Amino acid sequence: MPLPNVLVLLRCALRGRVVITHVLEHGSPDVAGKKIHTIFDTGRTGILETVDEAWLQRGTAGNIIYDGNRTIYEGIPMGRQVGMGGETTITIVVRNGDEMITAFPQ
Repeated sequence: MPLPNVLVLLRCALRGRVVITHVLEHGSPDVAGKKIHTIFDTGRTGILETVDEAWLQRGTAGNIIYDGNRTIYEGIPMGRQVGMGGETTITIVVRNGDEMITAFPQ
């Protein structure tokens, strides 16, 4: 039984990469194949803590979208800047309730 406040990191089916690698790419502006993406202002070192904090606040998301087995928690307010571009919210996408697909500042 999944724990309600725990995100599960899994292997991305599309690229065979571990999700944590994908999420950590949002700590650097230089990512091969990505023209534009948002960047956490913590750099790579504080991303997981920030995403964990956002996950605990997911019920406050500006928009929650249910799409098959995916749930998108869009615009989770963090009460402070979390992105290099001044972003103050985070979006987290999960499947099967708690398996993280991605997370990024918005």
